[in-house]
Amino acid sequence: MTDQKFLYGRFKITEELGKGGTGTVFRAEDTVEKREIALKIYHPDVTERIGLARFRRQFYLVAQLSHPRVVPTLETGVDDGSLWITMELLEGEPLDAIGLPIPPEKTARMLLQIAEGLEFIHGHNILHLDLKPGNIFVADDGLRLMDFGISGEPKRGICGTPAYMAPEIATGGHIDTRADLYSLGIVALELLTGKNPFDSRSVKKSIRNQIELTPEIPRFGKKYGPLSEIVGRLLAKNPIERPPTAYSVRIALQDLLGIERTPGESYFLPEGPFVDRENELETILDKWQDIEKPETISIRGDPGIGVT
Repeated sequence: MTDQKFLYGRFKITEELGKGGTGTVFRAEDTVEKREIALKIYHPDVTERIGLARFRRQFYLVAQLSHPRVVPTLETGVDDGSLWITMELLEGEPLDAIGLPIPPEKTARMLLQIAEGLEFIHGHNILHLDLKPGNIFVADDGLRLMDFGISGEPKRGICGTPAYMAPEIATGGHIDTRADLYSLGIVALELLTGKNPFDSRSVKKSIRNQIELTPEIPRFGKKYGPLSEIVGRLLAKNPIERPPTAYSVRIALQDLLGIERTPGESYFLPEGPFVDRENELETILDKWQDIEKPETISIRGDPGIGVT
């Protein structure tokens, strides 16, 4: 927020809503569109790291999304090397602003809403890559994901926040939807305990914790005992041992809460060899159980990857 002409030439800033590692969010009046919006201005280093072309490409993908679990994005621009986006202004606060810990039932309901959002964006072939309480908005109508798809370039291993980063990102391994599910596990642990055991003042220590530290998962009574198992699977160091998709996480949470299963979004199974992929087969079976009328599931792949 350095150029007064940029800000006040179009955006009349009324309040700072929050500041994070990637930028600052303001409540503002858009004098061109004549509406009140949330304006996020990214730090210059984020602009340099992501690159303007990639930022715009990702923004246009995200801007086309419309879902109750996603904060709508409206417009993007650049000024003096700083990127900005406008978002629909919602009443509420980020998840990291609420009091913790939270009882298991409420945690499970929150995780269900986050999983719904992840299922939707994954179904559009978009990864969040920076899922954390600060990027989850608690609105009047429930939780919504924000600030996703532009956290960095996965192939360079520089995306996300170390305290919520999947081990495969930290080690430069293959990244797919299960990286977001690992971050969801950390969010779950933080909701349940009030702490993030991976967090450290040292970035290197936080990254090392993601690779080496196995946190203790809280245990609950018989009714919410399965929640411990869900969180434990989400936090598996090996992506193959995690739930294969956000869809499967949503189904598990709906079953836990006694909520009727709902049809899933179109989604992509994680990329990679299909040999010995019990988790992926589990997802296909779950999907099949939700089908109300006869349909055909087609499994395709290169020779030798185990599709037969």
